[in-house]
Amino acid sequence: MHLDHGDTFETCKQCVDEGFTSVMIDGSHYPFEENIALTQQVVEYAHAYGAVVEAELGQLAASRRT
Repeated sequence: MHLDHGDTFETCKQCVDEGFTSVMIDGSHYPFEENIALTQQVVEYAHAYGAVVEAELGQLAASRRT
């Protein structure tokens, strides 16, 4: 099972804990450096449980702040 566009570490962690084998962390609403740090946190946790991670590292047009 795959989580699509989870937006917090806690959401991704909960899904991994419940047996999801794949999660997507969407930190596009954060500044780039914060997004990278969040993604790394999710990757480290998920990989420890054998889950794979997809990440939104850039900004989506709808999430850009003007």
